[in-house]
Amino acid sequence: QTITVTDTTAPDFTVPIDITIYKDDNCAYDASVGITGDVIDESDNCDTTLEASYNDVESAGSCEGEVIVTRTWSLIDNCGNTTEEVQTIIVKDNTAPIIDETSKNNIDIECGVGDTGVTLQDWLDNNAGATATDNCSNVTWTNNYGDDTSVKCDGSYIMVTFTATDDCGNSSTTTAGYLIKDETPPAITQQPSDKVVECDGSGNTTELNDWLASNGGAAADDDCSVVSWSNNYTDLTYTCSFTGEVEVIFTAKDACGNTVDTNSAKFIINDTVAPEFVEELPAAEITVSCDNIPVMETLTATDNCDASVTVIPSEVTSGDDDACGSEYLITRKWTVSDCSGNTTTHIQVITVEDTVAPEFVEELPAAEITVSCDNIPVMETLTATDNCDPSVTVIPSEVTSGDDDACGSEYLITRKWTVSDCSGNTTTHIQVITVEDTVAPEFVEELPVAEITVSCDNIPVMETLTATDNCDASVTVIPSEVTSGDDDACGSEYLITRKWTVSDCSGNTTTHIQVITVEDTVAPEFVEELPAAEITVSCDNIPVMETLTATDNCDPSVTVIPSEVITGQDDDCATEYTITRTWTVQDCAGNETSHSQVVTVEDTVAPEFVEELPADVTVSCDAIPAAAVLTATDNCSSSVTVNYSEEFAGQDDDCVTEYTITRTWTVQDCAGNETSHSQVVTVEDTVAPEFVEELPADVTISCDAIPEAMVLTATDNCSSSVTVNYSE
Repeated sequence: QTITVTDTTAPDFTVPIDITIYKDDNCAYDASVGITGDVIDESDNCDTTLEASYNDVESAGSCEGEVIVTRTWSLIDNCGNTTEEVQTIIVKDNTAPIIDETSKNNIDIECGVGDTGVTLQDWLDNNAGATATDNCSNVTWTNNYGDDTSVKCDGSYIMVTFTATDDCGNSSTTTAGYLIKDETPPAITQQPSDKVVECDGSGNTTELNDWLASNGGAAADDDCSVVSWSNNYTDLTYTCSFTGEVEVIFTAKDACGNTVDTNSAKFIINDTVAPEFVEELPAAEITVSCDNIPVMETLTATDNCDASVTVIPSEVTSGDDDACGSEYLITRKWTVSDCSGNTTTHIQVITVEDTVAPEFVEELPAAEITVSCDNIPVMETLTATDNCDPSVTVIPSEVTSGDDDACGSEYLITRKWTVSDCSGNTTTHIQVITVEDTVAPEFVEELPVAEITVSCDNIPVMETLTATDNCDASVTVIPSEVTSGDDDACGSEYLITRKWTVSDCSGNTTTHIQVITVEDTVAPEFVEELPAAEITVSCDNIPVMETLTATDNCDPSVTVIPSEVITGQDDDCATEYTITRTWTVQDCAGNETSHSQVVTVEDTVAPEFVEELPADVTVSCDAIPAAAVLTATDNCSSSVTVNYSEEFAGQDDDCVTEYTITRTWTVQDCAGNETSHSQVVTVEDTVAPEFVEELPADVTISCDAIPEAMVLTATDNCSSSVTVNYSE
């Protein structure tokens, strides 16, 4: 036998756990410190001498100072079976940069000096002069400076924190301060200018204040803050009214109180404006009628400086010597001057003329009117007045044309009224009267209603109308009638259109139309007296449904349609129910009449026995009659059942052969109507028992031959057991 023993199972072991270590100040680390660890729990199924080995592979971490060491452990048994496990060692840099503050310094910056010397940005970019070194990586600088470039007039520093951070996020901080100060006054960029204004009569306060508020036009720049202004103005000296001048120096000051003065400038108030008239000025040239010369107006004036000015008027007339005395010139002049000698003048030239024609006194007849041939107005008498000529006369005239037509009712009348004054101004009024016959004839009688609705059996007769006309003495009314819609199957609903027309010789026409709507709105009526709306009857006494007929106002042939509906017969007892009878009649126009009767069917009669009913009896106990068999009939139910029952009484005494039997027969229909009959049978025992054996006869015997007494038994018609008692 050959046995080959092999080892195919790899050994088992536990490697050291993953760890993190840190670099020293020189950015170095000792792989043997904290990295090496013993392999534990080595075991193998065959090999008892095991020794683990490892191999390290380094790779870069997330930052410059970080290293990741991947250590692969191997354990091999003597048959070459190998097991590998991996241990991860992370080497980190946790040493912050070291800041050198030897060259760090606070800085003072003069605002607005420019780029001479160190600027704030230079100082920030240079980390205030501080430097830093790191054990493993480069250093990145940051600071918490926001955007504060405000000037500090009080000399206090603004502190900034500078932070040095290595590649792995380790950081150190230091602080330094900066001061932006302002010791330079504003620079005058624009000197103030003199301001010359026109006097407004109240010191030109607004313009003065505006000039002062605008610093006389002066301007100044400051590199550090907003410039504020002040001036040495106190008061203004006036000469004529509110004219005068003042000399002012303006001062510019920055936020830190540094000041500079401008040159002096003058504010001067002059008066070069002449006075102005207050009222609306009379038109420079007007032409007026001789009777409408306006009164010379009184004008007043105001001045921008002089509070008291007076208007002086004057007037000159020329050319007023013509024959009619109605055309000439009037020249009017108004003059006003202020204390400064400024003068305003207004001249008006009035041309007086007679250009107004006479005017009619009365209200003028309408220029054009149209009248009926029977209503021509009388020509009016007009008078007139003139603004200059005291005596004017109106001349009337009248011309008729077109009055020769056949009807003689349409033509023209032209009326003219003319009046002139001595200056030849003429006024004319013309009236043209158009005579027409525009009035249509009128009906004499009251007109039939335009629209009526009538029943087919009540159509009114067409009325006869006459008419009159304002111009035509003889007019005739022509009637007409048209029927429509009467060709349907029913022929009881249709329209009658009646028309009356009358015209005069001028063609004026009057028409009246009446539309008669013929309708059948009346329902048929029953002829016979209608059955009662509600009745209650017995099931064996239901009346026959009546036959009804009907008549209609329009439809000559209407038929009554009967119908009957039975309800309530689906319960257990079909003898009580409801019959609804309806009679309906409709004419051809759809008008309907109906009558309903509700018949309530009831069963109130109890069943009756058919046979003669058994009477009460008294019988011997051995002669009890059999119970009679009874049947019954019902007026509504075709099948009823008689129920029989009996009760015994009195059988609990000493003798059970005498008692009573109560026999009851009961019958009920499905409606609950019930009939019953009872018979009482009285049972008696009146028959004595009888001996069974032959009875011993009387005998005479010797004393020594007395026979034994016989044993006798007995029977009874009622008692099943009787006892013979013996005695001697």
